[in-house]
Amino acid sequence: MNALPKVFGFIYLVMLVASAAADTYQGALTLAEGSFFEDVDPDIVYAGEISYSVRFFVNEFVDSEAIYAYTQVTNNSDTELKYTFYAAFLDADENLVATSRHTTSLKPGVETQLGGMYSEIPDDEWRVVVSFKFTVWKL
Repeated sequence: MNALPKVFGFIYLVMLVASAAADTYQGALTLAEGSFFEDVDPDIVYAGEISYSVRFFVNEFVDSEAIYAYTQVTNNSDTELKYTFYAAFLDADENLVATSRHTTSLKPGVETQLGGMYSEIPDDEWRVVVSFKFTVWKL
C-alpha cells in the first residue's frame, strides 16, 4: 500500500489547522500622506482575544518615505499572548511593493503600538500601491 496519499492528507490537515490560526484581510487601498497623530478612522478593526486597529498611510522616516501599517493592539485575555502581524502592499499587477512585520508578546490588559509596522521605500514608489494584505498569527 502506498503511504503517499496519507502523507499528503496529513500535510493538508496541518495546513488547514494552521490557516485557521490566522486572520487575513485584503482589499483595495488608496494610500494618503498622514501621520501617527491624525484622528483618522482605521482601515481594519478587530475585537476578540486581542483587539487591534490598523491604519495605512505614508509619511517620512528619517530621510526616506515609508508606508506605515500603524497598528494598536490590546490583549483582552488574562494570560500573556504572542502574535505576529504582517503587512504587504501590492501594485496593480499584484507585485510586492513593500512589506513589514512585527512579533510581540502581549501582557494581559495592556495596549501597545507596534513600532515595526513600516517599510521604507524609494520616493513616490508608494503611489503605485493599489491593494494590501494584512495577516495576524497567534504563536
